[in-house]
Amino acid sequence: MKYLVIKVFLFLLYFPHLYSAKIKDVANFDETEEIFLTGYGIVTGLNSTGDRNLYLTQQAIGNMMTNLGISIPPQQLKTRNSASVIVTSKVKGIFHKGQKIDVEVSSIGDATSIDGGSLIRTALYDKYGNLVAFAQGVITSKSKKTTGFIPNGGEIYNVLNYNENNQDDKIKIFLRKPEYLTALRIEKHINSNIKEVKATAINSSTIEVSFSSSIYKKVELISLIGELEIESDTVAKIIINSATGDIIIHGRVEIAECSISVGDIDIEINSEKEEYNSKSLKVKSKNIMELIKALNQIKVKSYQIVDIIKTLHSAGFINGELEII
Repeated sequence: MKYLVIKVFLFLLYFPHLYSAKIKDVANFDETEEIFLTGYGIVTGLNSTGDRNLYLTQQAIGNMMTNLGISIPPQQLKTRNSASVIVTSKVKGIFHKGQKIDVEVSSIGDATSIDGGSLIRTALYDKYGNLVAFAQGVITSKSKKTTGFIPNGGEIYNVLNYNENNQDDKIKIFLRKPEYLTALRIEKHINSNIKEVKATAINSSTIEVSFSSSIYKKVELISLIGELEIESDTVAKIIINSATGDIIIHGRVEIAECSISVGDIDIEINSEKEEYNSKSLKVKSKNIMELIKALNQIKVKSYQIVDIIKTLHSAGFINGELEII
């Protein structure tokens, strides 16, 4: 059996750059409820794995063609290269217009696979029926080919105020790109530069600031914190070419200490000892490169390595962004 060797290109892996930025440029303030978004969409570009002349799909494509100035009876449309899907996403914390979000795509017809298809621009709505975001992009799926996801495939279009329960003596700061070192820098910088407040980094993405409402107004304190400058790491990023299996790693990409099971392989990151075999993989380092080298060493297939990286990223164990092209 032939195994594909994954190619990895490294940029700035061992020499991450720092840049100065104001806190307001790298973080959002205060918390909102988790917002779930939903929309109906069409996936095209499937290789005869789409819906089998499902009327819903025919009607949707017919409406789309009409909007493009092309009139054709829906019944004449063959939909084997297209599929009707439900598109979902969720947004947690303060979000802003233009912010990228991950989306999940699920077939609602009788398509056998939507993997590799292109989602046409789809509107996403909140539970109140408000238009919040749009989504589009190329879908990648795991073993279940009728569902998939698009990393950063959505973009916030309309910012709504969902936050109704602000605390008057606490401020939460949410990093747009979670990073432990940056969170700690913000904590120390606030405590060093603003008197009579207590900043605490809760995790890689959240810093909580406690203060007395008799000393500071909340808006005033937010403006003071927002103007503070810190050193922030360049954004760590993983780019995967789904067609070739190439992986591009930009910046310092690390994996949090964890244990996962993918297929028949049990993987342990930041283990006390090294162990490489086809059933158990224990890696001492948190560096993603060491994991990839170990997986190649036991001859894991390229698509399985990609699935492992996607699983780790989806679970929040990888500190960088993931983009699949």
